[in-house]
Amino acid sequence: MKTKLNRGVVVEKSRKTVLEEEVEKMYNEMYPTIKMLMRKHKVSVSKESFLQIAMYSYIYDIVAEVEKEETSKKISLID
Repeated sequence: MKTKLNRGVVVEKSRKTVLEEEVEKMYNEMYPTIKMLMRKHKVSVSKESFLQIAMYSYIYDIVAEVEKEETSKKISLID
């Protein structure tokens, strides 16, 4: 990360921190279920793996939502 003060960098850092906190909270809430599923299926899922997958999923959902909004705006402009 750049040490220079740049609004884009500061905003991006803030978003990452908020996202990480939300995903961490989700993991803590879901841990009993995750633990039960790991025992049932005899697999191991590290906390880091879960957090990474959850963050990618969250980001994918945001991108899909933005693309959907852009598509609907283009369609409304055509009509």
